[in-house]
Amino acid sequence: MYPAMLGYVCGQAGDRQTASDILSRLRRTAQSEYVSPLDLCVAHSGLGDVEGALDCLGQAVEQRVMRVTELGMPLFDPLRSEPRFLELSAQAGLRAHTAAAPR
Repeated sequence: MYPAMLGYVCGQAGDRQTASDILSRLRRTAQSEYVSPLDLCVAHSGLGDVEGALDCLGQAVEQRVMRVTELGMPLFDPLRSEPRFLELSAQAGLRAHTAAAPR
């Protein structure tokens, strides 16, 4: 979770190289041990990779990852207007999180 969040922050801060490196490490780790697809979603989102983020979010919903309840957090705001995000939120039973989180 923490490396994914670091990747998100680096991507949002414009350090795309570090964010990409972190995402690559997470993907390599996922080949031998469990990495939550929600963490991969966060890292993709930080890089502005909406499709990659939504693909991973879809896996998280499919796997019933408990942390999908975090979709109301502001870090998911860039995905919130995407129809697929809305569908996945509804599929997870989280319709309340489709609107932008209050600031």
